[in-house]
Amino acid sequence: MRSAVFRRRCAAPVWSKWLGDPSKSGGGVFDLVLIVSVLALLALAVVPARRSWHSWEVLAVVGLMAATVHAARLGVFLAFVLAYPAARAF
Repeated sequence: MRSAVFRRRCAAPVWSKWLGDPSKSGGGVFDLVLIVSVLALLALAVVPARRSWHSWEVLAVVGLMAATVHAARLGVFLAFVLAYPAARAF
């Protein structure tokens, strides 16, 4: 197989429309929680200068930061990747 195309064959469910309505979805609260948690993990990972980052960590964090700016749903993966160097700093 050289390529694949995936398309939704049915309409979006009726119950999924709450996410687009700021009064029901919380608006930017989830974005603020994501930003604060990622900044806290980044501070924990960067502040201890006694260790160096692996090259894959730097590449993954920079790539996921750029991807999170484009699509906020990738911020969860950024938090997971930042949790490893933050935990390893102690």
